[in-house]
Amino acid sequence: MFDTDGSITARKGENYKYPYIFITTTSKPLRRQLKIILRQKGFPASDIGNDISFRGRKNAEEWFAIIGSNNKRNTDTYKKLLNANRQSKGS
Repeated sequence: MFDTDGSITARKGENYKYPYIFITTTSKPLRRQLKIILRQKGFPASDIGNDISFRGRKNAEEWFAIIGSNNKRNTDTYKKLLNANRQSKGS
């Protein structure tokens, strides 16, 4: 589901330090179920509009370690965000 209806991003105003994982669905029951499952797995999921989301580098690392992605857009963005965080720490 993350590969087709999800994304990873970060905000420029936060210096791209905090990755956000989003999954979008118009189905209220599915959003409710996703939020429950993600919270049971330790992800601090919340829902806003049609999105289920959570943020944080540690959460993104855990997501990609457990769930991963076969969507090149998501994996490339994840790698870029990790590299940006490592470079900013080295500055």
